[in-house]
Amino acid sequence: MPTALRRTLFCPALLLALGTAACQPDSTEAALRGVGTRPMAGPIDALTAEQFVERAASSGMLEVQSAQLALDRQLAEPVRSLAQQMLADHRTANEQLARVAANANLQLPATLAAEHDQQLERLRELQGDAFTTRYLELLHEGHVASIDLFERAAAELREHRVGGFAADTLPTLRHHLEMVRERQQSRSGR
Repeated sequence: MPTALRRTLFCPALLLALGTAACQPDSTEAALRGVGTRPMAGPIDALTAEQFVERAASSGMLEVQSAQLALDRQLAEPVRSLAQQMLADHRTANEQLARVAANANLQLPATLAAEHDQQLERLRELQGDAFTTRYLELLHEGHVASIDLFERAAAELREHRVGGFAADTLPTLRHHLEMVRERQQSRSGR
């Protein structure tokens, strides 16, 4: 895949991948609330374990927080059940990433990357149908890009613990993308 295309697909991956994760107990609560932000490194040519963990964790924090926001908005079915599934699956993946990172002596970020924080804030400003539409768009964009990120990690980092985690998580991410596409199609046909 050309580098420019990978970079184009990679940015949205940072939206949604796993669940909120933190190695230290006192940073978990801050991560769940999205307290603070930090810049995220730009596009990368050779993926390192540290870069993967940073991107996956930030994406996961956004995924969990946007799903919780969707549930707080009391969206109608079937989007509500989709948000519940995203929240549950990404929290589980979040815990797995935290264990893998800790075992590999990698530090997880405690806050969202600045771009993820901005995306979450923009989503918070929306109500009703506009919120639902944008939430589904974020899920779609994020899962397409996350699949690219996790495929790269599974291939490029297969000798590292995080490569195995990425490979194991890919089927769930692909299933999520399928579910999101179904919800988008059912909404467009209503």
